[in-house]
Amino acid sequence: MDHLKYRTGPRRILATIADRVLFFPLLWMEQWLYYEQFPIPWFFSWLVMTAILRFVFAVILHNRYGYTPGKWLMGLRVLDLTESRRLTIKEAFRRESVYFLIEVTGIFTFFYILVNTGDPGNLYERYRNLVRNVGLIWVWLILVSMLSNAKRRSI
Repeated sequence: MDHLKYRTGPRRILATIADRVLFFPLLWMEQWLYYEQFPIPWFFSWLVMTAILRFVFAVILHNRYGYTPGKWLMGLRVLDLTESRRLTIKEAFRRESVYFLIEVTGIFTFFYILVNTGDPGNLYERYRNLVRNVGLIWVWLILVSMLSNAKRRSI
């Protein structure tokens, strides 16, 4: 019966969706800033601020409580490898760092192209596509690692 506690795949997916929904207002604001053609420094600052906010949100909540709101709703907790305690701040930082690096890489790619071309054109869509596609590759790697071990641990 102990193996049943590791069958959390659907709840993990729903928890992730719930956590993403929390940040929809920030995404809508991001799109509004871009399409209303706010000055690029403001828009760039907004991208950096929201990336940091999402990262800090996840790190602090995993360290302090062992879950994000989505995980809490689904009855999930994130524990260390011994399954006896919540993550340390360092462990939570490492856990979320890939997502943050993907986001920051996208932001700086966006900025680099903008500086070198001077034309924002469809950069926002390209930025979002880059972040989404690299993020999806990471999600697939997590799924493969989860499905390949008995305790369903991810990378």
